[in-house]
Amino acid sequence: MSYSVSELNKIAKDLLEVNFLDIELSGEISNFTCNSKSLHWYFTLKDEFSSISCVMFRFYNMKIKFKPEIGLKIRLSGKLSLYTPTGGFQFIASSMKLEGEGDLELAFNKLKNELEAKGYFDKNLKKPIPKFPTKVAIITSITSAAYQDILNTASKRFCTATLFIYDSLMQGDIKSVINSLKRADKKNYDAIIIARGGGSREDLFIFNSKELADEIFLAKTPIISAIGHESDFSISDFVADARAITPTDSMVLLFREKELMYQYLDNINLEKKMRNKILKIDEKISYLLAKLKSFGILKNLELKGFVLKNLNEKLNSIFLNKISNFNKKIDILDIKLANRIKFLQSLKFFVQVKRNDKLVDISKLKKDDEVVLISLNSKKKAVIKD
Repeated sequence: MSYSVSELNKIAKDLLEVNFLDIELSGEISNFTCNSKSLHWYFTLKDEFSSISCVMFRFYNMKIKFKPEIGLKIRLSGKLSLYTPTGGFQFIASSMKLEGEGDLELAFNKLKNELEAKGYFDKNLKKPIPKFPTKVAIITSITSAAYQDILNTASKRFCTATLFIYDSLMQGDIKSVINSLKRADKKNYDAIIIARGGGSREDLFIFNSKELADEIFLAKTPIISAIGHESDFSISDFVADARAITPTDSMVLLFREKELMYQYLDNINLEKKMRNKILKIDEKISYLLAKLKSFGILKNLELKGFVLKNLNEKLNSIFLNKISNFNKKIDILDIKLANRIKFLQSLKFFVQVKRNDKLVDISKLKKDDEVVLISLNSKKKAVIKD
């Protein structure tokens, strides 16, 4: 059987790619170059006895979180192939990992050390978290469990603030979070919370973004980072002014328990304190009247006493009004809280319809369209029958 060179190389290429389609290859990098135009990587992978030419195209190498260097020991995934113009035997890599320490961990530690050296974690630069905030922004996904945990916890505590929600994508693309943070930082909130529930290390890795760290550090508003669980640490946790170990804990940091707050208000009974103060003043006046009784200015003192009595009555009236207004404000806050809870409960019956990962009007759907129905607590697939 006779072949041309091109035919033979094509057959060899097909055989290699079919039989070595998805394999792993480990070794040490040598002769690494990056094409200045295409940005493809070309390098040699070697071990003690052999070497093989490798290529990693830009589409794949742009996802790598570390810089390949000569001498690094790595593990590749990909396929075996042949470059038909020259007959060169090569490995086409689709992923690259470090042997030993993972690439995510390496990138995390590198950025952490870099930002720490720049003073991003300096405790002296942290902005204080307000004790009684009145306006708080929350950057999270409104379809997430973290969002529900935050609202449930806020309803159980002495929440003195109105919560402003910035619905954001909390996985895959950090731009949504950064854009929400920029907008919220211009609104003069008392605090901003960035909240996302637990997930894999890869899911949470977007919060190790240098761009996000820059925005948190430069923000005028105190930032609370509430990412993942207690054991999860991200760069945003170190840069933020405070770290909440969970989204739920962010509400615990900001708002006190209702019972403790009511007890605190009882302990600072202003009316009682003022009455005691006035009583002491009355006793002092009585003492001075007795001491000055023999002097000819008694009538003048009686007049002063009358003035003080009027002041006493005015003070009583002022403080009684303040206490009354305070009680009215508490009643209004309770009503607002009840309405907010009622509204949130009604959202359980609202459903979003998505087709091909995009929200769609029901009137646009056709028969046999596959859709996803999303509520606050569940997600279901469905097929349109009519």
